[in-house]
Amino acid sequence: MFEKKLIIFDLQGTLLQDTTFYDRELLLFPGVREMLESLKARDYQLAIATAATRSALEHVLERLNLTHLFDITRSISETKPKPNPLMLQEILNVQQLKVEQALYVGDSVQDFKMGYELHMDVVAVAYGETYYTQDDLDTSHVRYTIDKPEALLNLLKT
Repeated sequence: MFEKKLIIFDLQGTLLQDTTFYDRELLLFPGVREMLESLKARDYQLAIATAATRSALEHVLERLNLTHLFDITRSISETKPKPNPLMLQEILNVQQLKVEQALYVGDSVQDFKMGYELHMDVVAVAYGETYYTQDDLDTSHVRYTIDKPEALLNLLKT
C-alpha cells in the first residue's frame, strides 16, 4: 500500500499513553517500542511532530530511551501549532523528502487536519482513548486506522 521512506508520529496518545504524559511514570502503548525498533531496522526514517514543548518531548524520549530511534523531531516550541501543517513541512524539508514519501500517524482531529492540509497520507490510531468520530476520519480523508502498533508494520508491507 505505501511506498514510504519517513514515518512521522504524534507523541501523546499515539506512542505515549495519554494518562501518563504528566505523571511520574511514562508508559508507551504496548507494542510501540517493538514497532519503532522494527521500522528502524527496515531503514525507515522516523520523526515526531508534537504539540508538546521541546523540554517535555526531550524528557519523554530520554526517560524512555527512545532518542536514538528518531531522525528528527518538531515540537510546539519551535513551530506553528497543529493543525497548521508547517511542522510536517519542516520535517520534510530537513529530511529532503516529498510529501508522497511520508506518512503521518496520529490520534486526534488536529493530527488528521494537519496531514490533510499538506495532502499527506494519515493513519489514525484506534488503540487507547480515541477522540474522533468516523465523520472526523471521512472529513480529513483518513483511509486507514490501526488497532495496535504492530498493525502499522502490516500496513507498510502491503
